[in-house]
Order: sequence, then C-alpha cells, then structure tokens
Amino acid sequence: YVPLRRRTFREQVGSRQYALLVLIFTVHLLQCQFLLGNVGTQLDEKGDDGTARITFSACLSLTILVSPLVGHFIDRFGFVVSFAVINSIFLAISILLLLPSLAAQYVMAVLNAISRVSLWSCFFSYTGATFSFYHFGKLAGGGLLLAATVSLLQFPLLDLTLGPFEGDFTFVNALFAAMSCALYPAIFWLARIEARRLTEEIAVAASKPPDLPSSVETI
Repeated sequence: YVPLRRRTFREQVGSRQYALLVLIFTVHLLQCQFLLGNVGTQLDEKGDDGTARITFSACLSLTILVSPLVGHFIDRFGFVVSFAVINSIFLAISILLLLPSLAAQYVMAVLNAISRVSLWSCFFSYTGATFSFYHFGKLAGGGLLLAATVSLLQFPLLDLTLGPFEGDFTFVNALFAAMSCALYPAIFWLARIEARRLTEEIAVAASKPPDLPSSVETI
C-alpha cells in the first residue's frame, strides 16, 4: 500500500478524492461567479434602494475577519464536515434568493461572504493535506483551470434568464439549489473514501517495527 501523498502525479490526479474535490469546488464556484455578476439585478427586483447591495459588497470585503475562524473550523472538524457545511450554506443562499423578501438578502450577503472564503480555504488546504505539496501547484492549478472553464456557463445561464425567462432568476436559483442537494451524496462518498484511506494508513503504520535508538546495537 502506497499512501496517496506519495503517489505519482498521474495517480493523484486520477484519484477519486481529486475528482470529488474538483467536482465540489467547480459546482460552487459557478454559483459564486454567477451571483457576483448579477446580484445587483436580483436585489433591485426585490426592491433594494442600494443598501442591500452595499451590504453585500461590505460583507465580501470583510471576509478577512472570517478567515481565521474558517481555518480553525477545518482543523477541529475536518474536511468532510467542512465541505458538508459549505454545501449547506450554498443551498441556503439559493433558497434565500428564491424568497421575495429583501430582508432575507442581508442574511444571504453574510452567508455568501462566509461560503466564498470557506470554499477557497477548503480547496487549497485539502489539496495540500491529502496529496502533499510535491505536486500541489499542478493539482491546484488543474482544478482552478477546470473550475474557471465551467464558470463560463454563467453567461449562457444569464442569457437564459434575461431571454426566455424575461429576467426571472427563479429557474437559475432553483437549479443551484438542486445542484447543492446533488452534492451531498458526493460528500458522503468522499467521507467513506477518507475513512478507508485513514484506516489503511494506520494499519500500515502499525505494521512497521518501531525505530530503534541509535545507541542500540542489533545482532
């Protein structure tokens, strides 16, 4: 058994862990980018006079205050729990955007800021912790490239919203909510894989003889 951290780049990029990581990151990044590009329009439709839009921008600029707490959460509860919480926050964002209430969008603004910094933190920290840093640049860069490419779908989605749906964002927000729900099985699968990997690595470590002190001579 060769730990995932010590495998070749080809084996790491072809692993189920990497595929699930990129899947989770890609789906949520698309939602992040789509919302960032048209949040003003959505808020205007709910009767915003500019205050909610300013609050949304202010929350994004204050994410630096949340970053240490996000890191502490990841250290304490692990990556799988963190991914599940992040996915739940993105689901909550979609549900709040489906509501006509303008007051609910202030909660959405806070959750959006937390979800963005948490998503990026989990992506990079999981990559380093799971695959080590020998191929970190290629693994992280490849995931970013794929996610950025998929994020271009925000433009067809916007065209669909402004065209056939006549400016109604209900379909797109419902779509993102459904995508978040569909990610729960993927996160559960990742939890099973990680649990199996940890068990195997513990078994391998336990099977190795303890290192003898340098002063002890062996026959």
